Amino acid sequence: GLGTNPSLTQKLEPRMEAGRGYGAQVDLREGDSALGTIKTASDDTIQEVFPLKGKQPNDYGFTLSKARVKDEFDSIERILGCGVRDHCDPELCRYDRILFASDADPDGGNINSSLISMFLDFYRPLVEAGMVYVTLPPLFVVKDGTQRIYCQDESERDAAVAQLKATSKRKVEVQRNKGLGEMDADDFWNTVLDPQRRTVIRVHLDDGESKLHHTLFGGPPEGRRTWMADSASRVDTSALDLT
Repeated sequence: GLGTNPSLTQKLEPRMEAGRGYGAQVDLREGDSALGTIKTASDDTIQEVFPLKGKQPNDYGFTLSKARVKDEFDSIERILGCGVRDHCDPELCRYDRILFASDADPDGGNINSSLISMFLDFYRPLVEAGMVYVTLPPLFVVKDGTQRIYCQDESERDAAVAQLKATSKRKVEVQRNKGLGEMDADDFWNTVLDPQRRTVIRVHLDDGESKLHHTLFGGPPEGRRTWMADSASRVDTSALDLT
């Protein structure tokens, strides 16, 4: 059980008793560099945070015994407590929501993608029940000493800078968050933890998802190359800033 594994409970911060129907959530986050900030910012009545060790491997199609060899997979399975694949029951899950919280960079995107793949494969009923989300921490914080505007990309940053320069007499500064560990407690709460203000994307299934999941994570590389080329052909390059 969860409570009989000292190494697991030491990593799970903050500790609490959770269960379906209580609004509890667990954030599976990249690394432990921000644990001090998280412990300060989080609401320990409903929120737990589990730091992942390194990049989550792509375990698409693994047998359960092969997947369990990975420490992080084994830990997540015991944290959730709801079983896997054909035995996965959302009603047994210790949480109402599972959120992936990774840095706003390519490595973070890679970790989120691997976690999404894992949940589509091993915890599909949780995805179908609308319990799995990806958080979108801001890449930039634009501030003037009294106001803070959180921005996902350069275009939002530029618009926020223009807005504050037009309306504020204070010096406008731009903070680029290279990782979650660089955010202070207030910013972390506002953008990653606060259910009322954070930006999240729900992981969901669609009619073509199963085939696409196989193509991107389990099929031959030719399928991925074809998918990328097809996706690139639909991009409006005239709208891109390539300078």
